[in-house]
Amino acid sequence: SYCGPSSNGGYFKWPSLDECKIAIDRIKKQSNHKYRFYTLLGGEPTLWKDFRSICELIKNDDDNTVINILTNGYRPISWWDKTKLVLDKVSISFHHQYANSNHIINVVNCINDSCQTTVQLLFDKDNFTKCEDNFWKILEGINGVEKRIPVIPKKLQTTFGGHEWMKYTDEQKEKLSSMFEFSKKIVPIKRNICSLGMKVIYDDNTEEQIGNHELILN
Repeated sequence: SYCGPSSNGGYFKWPSLDECKIAIDRIKKQSNHKYRFYTLLGGEPTLWKDFRSICELIKNDDDNTVINILTNGYRPISWWDKTKLVLDKVSISFHHQYANSNHIINVVNCINDSCQTTVQLLFDKDNFTKCEDNFWKILEGINGVEKRIPVIPKKLQTTFGGHEWMKYTDEQKEKLSSMFEFSKKIVPIKRNICSLGMKVIYDDNTEEQIGNHELILN
């Protein structure tokens, strides 16, 4: 409900495998980096019938690559069990209107042995208690602290891709910050050669590696 037409309007067709091969070849030719980081987004990228094929193509054609996806995790466990072998990082966005927390728990427990996994739980201010309950249920169900799988609370914009945040109450903001402080202590196991985040330099010249979600929430 909070995604605009650019995300869910169906205006963009899936690329063909031949188009993807051209893109991968150009990326390899123009990049002299030690590794390359491919992020596959949507809409929902796992709807793409060639999704697993393009992941295999990237892995077979380009050495030292990391494949990262943002997904709602809806696919069945049997699909994830096959596909996790060609993925490195999986971020699951949990949308309370449609997502099933038990299914997401099962997906995370299925893929975490192969992929660095996080769950991003999108907090709708009008259904805050439901989102909060899902946050703790998923964290407990995946044993996130023990397995080092972060569940990240995320603020929402009034329109996805817009410039205005939902108007959370002070109490909601305080709860979001508290949940994030808890979640950020769960440091994911770095199974690959790079990780997301940015180096922040403060006025006193101290430095810290920090994630974008933390900057937004605080």
